[in-house]
Amino acid sequence: MGRSGETIPLAVCAALARAGLVYPWTRVHIDIGQIAANPSGGDLHSEHLSRLLELYKHQYGLFVKGYLFYLAIVSALVTLLYDLVKPLSPIEQSVACLIGIVVSGLSVASCYLGHRWSGQIELQAARQAEGLGLSPVPLADSNRLTLVLMILSGLVGLFFLIKLLISSFANT
Repeated sequence: MGRSGETIPLAVCAALARAGLVYPWTRVHIDIGQIAANPSGGDLHSEHLSRLLELYKHQYGLFVKGYLFYLAIVSALVTLLYDLVKPLSPIEQSVACLIGIVVSGLSVASCYLGHRWSGQIELQAARQAEGLGLSPVPLADSNRLTLVLMILSGLVGLFFLIKLLISSFANT
């Protein structure tokens, strides 16, 4: 099967569609009627591009929602750490910092994967647009945003690590 970034010949697409299979990286079904109606693949390129962009929009929306959830967790942890009404015990502070470090690490990993994935989608969309004679679809800003969010998550994780070290040295 094709890897990400490879083009699949039209005959293979038709065979996959007859078998009821989907593209492995997009999970987009192939319409046999479209292939039969236009063997040159022009409509197929257009359909593939629109489905690729729809998939990108959906997946990027999920990424943004996941990052907002991460920010909510971090906000709750920071509120707990600096709550002046009921201060946390040193053990509770350490646990809150450890949770912040783990969640930030997961966020950095997911941002890295999102950055790689959006770069691959940008390349695929550019190839499809080129095949249709269109200018490339501008997805570079969202790709850079995932990189910025990855750096931000790393800095937040570093904050929790420094807070953990300070609180552990202050308690010894």
